[in-house]
Order: sequence, then structure tokens, then C-alpha cells
Amino acid sequence: MTLLLSFGFLTAILLFVLYYGKNWAGTTSNFLFANRSLKIASSGLAINSHWFWAIAMFVAPAAAYNWGIVGLLWFVIPNASALLITAALTYHIRDKYPDGYSLTEFIKDNFSNRVSIVFQVVYAVVALAGILLGFTAITKYFAFAGLGAVLDPIYASLIVGLITLVFTMRGGIRTSVYTGTLQAILWVAFLGIMVVGMIANGFDFSAIGKNQLTTVFDEKFLTTFALAFAGSIIVGSTMHGMMWQKSFSMPKENIWPSYIIASVIFALVVFGLGSFGLYAQATGLEVKGADMSSLTAILELYGPLAITAFGVLLIGQTSTVMDACMNYIGSLVTREWLHKDSTTTARVVMAGFFMLAWLISWSKVEVWTIFMFMGAARLSMFIPVIFQIYRVRMQEAIMFYGSVIVISGAMYLSFMARELKNPVYDMYSVAYAIATSLLACLLATALAKRDEVI
Repeated sequence: MTLLLSFGFLTAILLFVLYYGKNWAGTTSNFLFANRSLKIASSGLAINSHWFWAIAMFVAPAAAYNWGIVGLLWFVIPNASALLITAALTYHIRDKYPDGYSLTEFIKDNFSNRVSIVFQVVYAVVALAGILLGFTAITKYFAFAGLGAVLDPIYASLIVGLITLVFTMRGGIRTSVYTGTLQAILWVAFLGIMVVGMIANGFDFSAIGKNQLTTVFDEKFLTTFALAFAGSIIVGSTMHGMMWQKSFSMPKENIWPSYIIASVIFALVVFGLGSFGLYAQATGLEVKGADMSSLTAILELYGPLAITAFGVLLIGQTSTVMDACMNYIGSLVTREWLHKDSTTTARVVMAGFFMLAWLISWSKVEVWTIFMFMGAARLSMFIPVIFQIYRVRMQEAIMFYGSVIVISGAMYLSFMARELKNPVYDMYSVAYAIATSLLACLLATALAKRDEVI
């Protein structure tokens, strides 16, 4: 039932786009940037959906289950705040670069080609991770619902991806905005009903979690989860190319309202979903794992039909994130790598990128490896992004080699956290990335000023 409804849902979107999207791809500007015409409400809802990656559906309940209401709020607030930081930076760059189409083009035009390439690689890897983590979410849901006996999740991912690819290739960025908007509305409606029912059962959200956390100032909480997570996630949205693509696809005055809407909706949706992790732990439900606690609670409260509805929404969510990732990579490769003004080229790039992601998932390469690189890279490049956007004069060689060193060191510390099974190294990775990237930027600034004097 879940599979039939999910594939039917995506097919309906496909048919809608095939009919109405015939005028969305006349030029690359229209296809990839909607002629800068995106509206406030739809953009805000779509930005929320494309920040609410499918894997967050499992991480938020796990944080709530393990760390209680404090852990859930710690997950929600930095994530929602990240969108407001992105709003500030993207608004500023649109003000200073009104005719441009991407941050990486801005860096190339105003600073250095090879530093721009570093950012391009980071953004491409984040887009790849978006698709791979969507595949992971489908696999997790299939394991919980026992759907693997019906269809191997890797083939389910392929079907979802191919349907998505077809309507993405048809409609470009508008498909990701419309599917993201639809997903946001459906999640608000679904979780609103679910949470009201949970409250009606007398649940008060004051659970302190498996680890009995009563205060933020708990050493284990801070060193094994809170500091590393907050440090990496609050800057994460600025390293998502699909966010920049949307910011360049709307009138500049729409940026702040759109991102504020996205931040508020994201906070409501993720808190609502994570609260089922609170419920599962507080009521002593037997869970397969903390990341499955929300599904366990929904099943206990509402039965199999609610789990089916959740599955349809999860697959739809995976689809809209894939849609956004493929649109971004289409714009990056077509405009900045191949220097083509061609919608056909963009479509070929989208198809090739999706198949690459699916083949990586098929080869059983650990998604954690991609996730580690993504986390280390986007944190390492946050401070350089600020320096670049505000056009601070810096010595180019220090910025380029410094960025490579910072990313490499942050990745190594993340790797040590994995190998030693000691999450405190994740905290070290965050601290290292912030401190050394700031040092590199300050050194590059000082040397540039010295060269001016000389």
C-alpha cells in the first residue's frame, strides 16, 4: 500500500509538471533560476522542505529520545537559526552582486578561480550527500515497515529517483519549489493532527530522555552531542548550493520574508516530529533504535495507516530534496564548469548526477564517509564565506592552501571520532575547523595589507 500510494503520488506530480511545465524551460535563466520570479510563500515553504532532509526525520527523534526536551530544542533551534544566517548572507551578496547567479561565480569574479573551485567541490559533495541520505532514509523506513520483502529499497530509491528526475528535467527549479511547497503543507497537516492527538492523551512534553538530562550544562551532553552538533549545523545551510540557487531566483526583497517563513515552519515541523521520540521514551515503548522512536510512537498511537501516511510523506520528502539537489548541480556544472547556456546540457548533467549517486549507494560505500566530508567541509568554509561575501581583501595563496588544510584536519578528527567510537573528537573537529579557518582568514588579511603597504 505504501509503495503504491508513494509511486502514485509522485506520478501525479510528474503528470502535472509534464502538462503545466512546458513553458518553464525556454532558457537556462528560466529553467534554472525562474527568471528571478519566485514568490515569498512558495519559496519559504520550499526552503523549509529542502533544509528538512529526509535523514532529519530520524535524527530529531533520536535526539529527543536520548536527551529529552532539552535535546530536541537543541536540535531544532540551531537548525532553524541556520536559515536566518543564510538569509542575511544571501541578501547581502544579492545587494553587492545584483547581476550574478551564484556565490561561487562571485568568488571567482572577485577573488580567485581556484578558491572558487574549493567552494564548488564542497557544494557538489553536499548535493551528492542530499541524494545519498535520502536513499538512507528510504532504507530505514523499509526496515521498520518490513517492505524489504516486497521491494529491495535500493530499487525503490531508483524508482523514486527516476520519476523525480523526469519531472526535474521537465520543469527545472520550479518543480523543486512546487514539490517542496506541497511537502511542507502535507507535513504541517499530518504532524498537526498527530501532535494534537498526543496532547489529547495527556502528554506534556517535559520528558528528560533516556540519559536523564535536566540541564544544558551537562558535561556528557555538551561534549558528545551538543557542541559538535550546534557548531556544525548552525552554519550548514550556507553551504547548501540549493539555498543559494533559490536566493538568486527571487527578487532580492523576497529573501528575508521567504527565509523567515522557512525557519518558522521548519521549527514547527521538526519539533512536532521529534516530540514522538519524547513520547516513546517517556512512556517506555520498546524501540528498535532511538532513530526509529517516532515511528514506534506513531504506530502505537495511531496504527498502521498512520505509518503508511508517514512513508508516503518520507518518500515525497526524499523526492523533493533530490529535485533541489539535481537542479543545483545542473546550474553549477552547466554554467560554471562547462560554461554552456543550454537547457539540454543541464538536463544531461542532472541525469548523470543522479545515476552517479545511485551507483554509489549500490556499491555500498558508507554514506557516513560522505556525511563526514560534508560536515567537515561546510564548517571549515563558513568563516571564509563571510570574509568573501564582505569582500575583505586577503592573500589568495593563504586562503587556498589554508582551506585545504582546514578541511583535511577537520575530516581527520571526524574520522578519529568514528574509529575510536569517541564522539568528543567531533567536538574537537568543530573547534579546530572554526579556530583554524578564522586564523587562516586573519593571516591572509594581514598579509594582504602588508603587501599593499609594500
